[in-house]
This record gives sequence, structure tokens and C-alpha cells, in this order.
Amino acid sequence: MIALTCAEIMRVNLRTIAETDEVSLACSEMVHDHVSHIAVVDDVGCLVGIVSDRDLLGTAPITMVRDVMHRDIHMVGPGALAAYAVERMLHRHYNAVVVVDSDRHPIGIITSSDFLDVAYRALLELDTPHPGRGSEFFLGT
Repeated sequence: MIALTCAEIMRVNLRTIAETDEVSLACSEMVHDHVSHIAVVDDVGCLVGIVSDRDLLGTAPITMVRDVMHRDIHMVGPGALAAYAVERMLHRHYNAVVVVDSDRHPIGIITSSDFLDVAYRALLELDTPHPGRGSEFFLGT
């Protein structure tokens, strides 16, 4: 199998939200886009946290995102090996890593579901596009 980079498997439909936004906005964005994670950015668009659908359970709608987000996040560059990202997710029990550019601006996300998709395709030796990327995604045999 070839060594995949984070850019090759990340989903580019990453949703971002400001830490000063209300939880109700985060909930509606997640429902609208059918996602379970939203990257939290500061006023210049740099990654400062992440919030998941689990973080929002039982939270009052007027609560600020900054009060429920995780600040201890793992981020990777697009050129990082996907194996590194999954290793960090397993080690830290994260369900997602955010892919950032050199200025810490979020450009993608990789979730545990994305790694399950990679495993599924590898087990079946499928040469099909990754659903989140829309580009060719070859596993090689």
C-alpha cells in the first residue's frame, strides 16, 4: 500500500465557527451540513479549538462555543502522513484532526469515519475516489 498524506484523505467541506458564536449556531450548522465536528477559529481565522456534536448534548442554546469547545486539539499539515494522524487520534482518543495551512488556517478535517473508509477500500482493494475529496484516490496493490 502507498503512504497516503493527510491532503489525500481529508474532507475539504470543513465548517468553521467563531468561539464567540452561540451553541445554537453550531448545532444548526452541523445538522445542515451533516457533520459531527466544527473547527473553531479566532477573529483572523486561525484554529483555536474544535467542537463535536457530543460536546453540544445537553448544552443550553445560548451558551458560547468557547465554553464547550476543546482547546487541546491535534492539527496536522496537508503533507503529513495519514498514518501519523491516525496514530495521534488513537493515542489521544480523538475522533478528528484538523488539517491546517502554515498559518494555522483550517483547510480540511479527517475523522475516524474517513479512516474507516480508507480501511474498507484497502480491504476490498478498491480504486475509487474518496467521497470527501472528489478526486482520484488510489490505494495501489
